[in-house]
Amino acid sequence: MNTLRIIEQIKKDEGFSPKAYFDNDQYTNGFGTKAKYSTEEIDKQEAEIRLGVRVQEAINDFKVLFGGKEIDEVRAEALVNMLFNLGRTKLSHFKKLLGAIYREEWGTAAHEAFNSAWFKQLSKPGLKSIERAERIVWELLTGTKG
Repeated sequence: MNTLRIIEQIKKDEGFSPKAYFDNDQYTNGFGTKAKYSTEEIDKQEAEIRLGVRVQEAINDFKVLFGGKEIDEVRAEALVNMLFNLGRTKLSHFKKLLGAIYREEWGTAAHEAFNSAWFKQLSKPGLKSIERAERIVWELLTGTKG
């Protein structure tokens, strides 16, 4: 797994916002990391530090969920991106998706991701994040970078 590539992809997916904004269920700033308070403003240097910490947490979550599985690099990075976006607790509720991954049924895993609440959330009209969701589903399905 290439941590620097994951960080660069998430930076592209999230974009940078110095000011906190409400995103789904929390205030977010920087490169998609949780803001400390609703009016917090940070610079890019602080955002990079928080992003690095949060990506490492997502990698650790990946190891907890899939540590015993042999998962190719592209799919592993796609799952880390999902874990960054959702967190381990929320992803743990995607039982059919996780079951398909454990069985290495990548077509089913991609189908479950595509039909999930996560995909629908990222696909709301006007959101650029549809590209992220579609890319991750593609990467789960094919094992190739999207």
